[in-house]
Amino acid sequence: MTELLIIADDLTGALDTGVKFSQKGAYTEICIDYPEYRKTGKTADVLVVNTDSRHLPMTEAYKRVFDVVSYMYERGVRKFYKKTDSVLRGNVGSEIRAMQDAVKGVPVFFAPAYPTLGRTTVNGIQYVDGVPVSETIFGKDPFSPVLFSDIAELINTQNAGIAKKIPAGVIPEGESDEIFIFDAENDGDLADIARNLYCSPLLMGGCGGFANAVFDRCGLYKKTSGRRQVLSASGIYLPNKAVVFSGSLNPVTQSQTAALQNEGISYTSFTSEQLKRPHFSDSDECADILSQVASTAPNVVAIGSCADPSALSNLSSVELIREQVSHNLGEIGKQLLDIFANAVFIVVGGDTFLAMLRSVESASIIPISEPLPGCVLCEAAIRGQSRYFITKSGGFGNDETLKALVGYVTSEHGFSNAP
Repeated sequence: MTELLIIADDLTGALDTGVKFSQKGAYTEICIDYPEYRKTGKTADVLVVNTDSRHLPMTEAYKRVFDVVSYMYERGVRKFYKKTDSVLRGNVGSEIRAMQDAVKGVPVFFAPAYPTLGRTTVNGIQYVDGVPVSETIFGKDPFSPVLFSDIAELINTQNAGIAKKIPAGVIPEGESDEIFIFDAENDGDLADIARNLYCSPLLMGGCGGFANAVFDRCGLYKKTSGRRQVLSASGIYLPNKAVVFSGSLNPVTQSQTAALQNEGISYTSFTSEQLKRPHFSDSDECADILSQVASTAPNVVAIGSCADPSALSNLSSVELIREQVSHNLGEIGKQLLDIFANAVFIVVGGDTFLAMLRSVESASIIPISEPLPGCVLCEAAIRGQSRYFITKSGGFGNDETLKALVGYVTSEHGFSNAP
């Protein structure tokens, strides 16, 4: 029986949180698409559902979370974790409220800090590397800009109920529909919060940092995963060829792909005009580009979107363009999987990875490990074959992150020495 339900608003978030539990021995399955949540995870200790709701209107995001939580609550699940973006993009408040409304009568313990990645919470303000999040590049996100650094203020704008700021080291008291927002500047603070959780049903929220701390509190230390033990015992064969496939327009990603090019790795990019064009992925123009990439066949292939986010952010219909770009990238990814059948794909951007999996009709994936913080190695069954991916959010990491991931894949021992 499923002990814990995790609800994430995008795929990289689902992976980043789910892997915290799979690495500790809980059999964890990720449902990549919201409509399929009733069909997956029947034997999982931990089920992670991607509602794909970050860019949806608040009312639709609320409905998706409410439906999933209600369904699983009726089937006996009593521990819930609302995975939120570490920089507070998306419908954070309305989705927390949906989880609370579906269960009723208990508070939510919300700790959005992720100190390992430089995300901290101090006096209820979310910081990225010491800077209030709304003042960073995430405040200028073309699709989901973060307008508030004060978490309670953000929650209040989304009609999410009563939010209370809780200083580090304080154990709150409260009933019903309160949302406790915890300060945390290090992993020790998160561990202290996890040790003092109470209530049944238990409603929690945060990103991968807090998820890593709540494993024992969820009773999962009693669980073992036969699948995980087999993977650990026999090892995983990973090809030493890497395909870097990026759909992110985040400046962090652009710096990372530039660092790859500085190492002599060719980067083939599609322009904004190409990616926003309907059916571009089916065109002769796209086929010629992919044919050229395939003919060079180096040990590392890097391909992705253009380095000009302004070309997309200034468009009149941002949501329509986002969907078209994701569709084209997903179909291009499908073709790349056929071209490079014996490679590990390093995919940057949750929308891109989701579109890619949809294009090959893969319903669920299994997280395996984190070669680097915020970067998840996972397995997907595609046309009867196990394919391996490493995924990361566009905003994660530094200039060296993609280089390091490529190094793990192409090294003689693959991931055998990865942390």
